Amino acid sequence: MRGHQLPASTYHSEYRFGVQTNSSESAKNLIFNTDNTIGVDSRPKSEQDVTRPINRGYDFDGRIDKDSHRFGKKYNSDGYGVAQLLSSPANSETTVIGSERVEAIKSVQSHPLGRTKNARGTVATLPVAHVFGHPPTAHDEWGAKECLRGAYGVEEQQPDKDLGLTTRRLAKLEQIPADEMRRYGVPTIRSDRPAPALRSVADPNNYGNESDGKGLLYPSAYAAGGISEEDFLQERSAAQVRTVFARMGTQFSDEEFEAICQTAVSDFGALSVDSFRHAWNKSKYEARRGALNSSGRLVF
Repeated sequence: MRGHQLPASTYHSEYRFGVQTNSSESAKNLIFNTDNTIGVDSRPKSEQDVTRPINRGYDFDGRIDKDSHRFGKKYNSDGYGVAQLLSSPANSETTVIGSERVEAIKSVQSHPLGRTKNARGTVATLPVAHVFGHPPTAHDEWGAKECLRGAYGVEEQQPDKDLGLTTRRLAKLEQIPADEMRRYGVPTIRSDRPAPALRSVADPNNYGNESDGKGLLYPSAYAAGGISEEDFLQERSAAQVRTVFARMGTQFSDEEFEAICQTAVSDFGALSVDSFRHAWNKSKYEARRGALNSSGRLVF
């Protein structure tokens, strides 16, 4: 509240501000009439006349003939109307002929439909068979074929002498790196730095957590929900893991859940959704394996 002192009745939960009005007829019923007694044509849609007005049962007290009366103001023309606009009468003014120079300028500067723009300047005086460019000289042995396929000799096809060697020269005061096996540059997979918690869309680095070709062609069933494989492998507390499986409809007793958690930690080193699932499958397999019937077959 802004400090206004209002009557006590305004603090009631059912109190509404404003004045209630009594509505007349709904706009929906006026547009989509559902009353079969007013203005409804009982004939099929294919037989109804689209130009026939709807009879809504208005009473004009005999002053207006609803079949012949037309509402609106009549426009008094000279008797031509649209016909006067489409055709020129005999007593019309003489047609004004435009300037030939203006039309010539329009034909040069405008873009013709379906063909190239009209040539201007020196290009307009060139013959139709004119070819741009310089012809090749007699001593020029290279053509389009040689440019595409190449025509190098044996010596020219040999690798460079400095291939695999550094061509960088050290400055006078610059020291040679102590590690002779040092490799310059950055690796393709940036395992030398940790992946950011919130990765920017402008970050082009690959931190090793991206999907391979198989993952792109056949993504997991949870990829559409924004769940990655790292979410299953992330270390979690026992309460978080139990909540995840409880929301999936799987309940465990305290003893059973504690035993599965211990198996997951001992086998995989940490408790996660994935390690708990594997430990749970292992416990179910061992339980089924021990439940042998008299015939020696496993009971599933």
